[in-house]
Amino acid sequence: MPVLAPAFLAAALLAAASAAQAAPFAITYSGTVAANPSLPGVQGGEAYSVTFVMDSGGTTAAGSRWLLSDLRCAIWRFGAAGQRTALTHPLTGSATQISYGSGAAEANAAGTALTGMFDIGIYAAPATDYTVSGPIDLGAPVSWNVNGSATAFADALGSFDDAGGGVPIDPQRWSRPVAVAGACDDTPVSAPPPGGGAQPVPALGLPALALLGLGAAGLGMRKLRRHS
Repeated sequence: MPVLAPAFLAAALLAAASAAQAAPFAITYSGTVAANPSLPGVQGGEAYSVTFVMDSGGTTAAGSRWLLSDLRCAIWRFGAAGQRTALTHPLTGSATQISYGSGAAEANAAGTALTGMFDIGIYAAPATDYTVSGPIDLGAPVSWNVNGSATAFADALGSFDDAGGGVPIDPQRWSRPVAVAGACDDTPVSAPPPGGGAQPVPALGLPALALLGLGAAGLGMRKLRRHS
């Protein structure tokens, strides 16, 4: 058993390196609320957005493809300026949670734009599935569509349409994929720290951690030979 310990250490370091390099990615559509919305607190002509956070275990957006099963969160933001409401809906990508959907979000070879986009709809979700930040309340059931149909968001209290005819599935209408902080946190990880005074501390990359793990394994074997 002691002989295997260095190997286990090396494997653990490699696993940690892979986890440290991976990141979820977010894409965002920014639209305009159509005239005469019935959802309380929402006005026609206001800006709104929907963001999807996706995680396929990859480390880069370049050439990536995200399936519905890779969805981790939907974040809707709407309401008057200064009184914005954010609705965060954790997703598991399971068929029992997603009412319908097809396709995949795909990035170009450089990871700078989408070349494909899925369609998805959530019907009759309980309000407790959402985390609400802002003055607008939710009334179950909650539904939303990303499929080009007019109604973008609805609950028991009302709804609003997209002024352009629905949340589009045209990939060119969505932002480029951006690495973000977490499954339901779309804060870009590449954003510079406020103040800009401190310099970042370089982190060990995957090759360096791999060498460290192999070195630890070799050191362990040398110690075992000395004691044998």
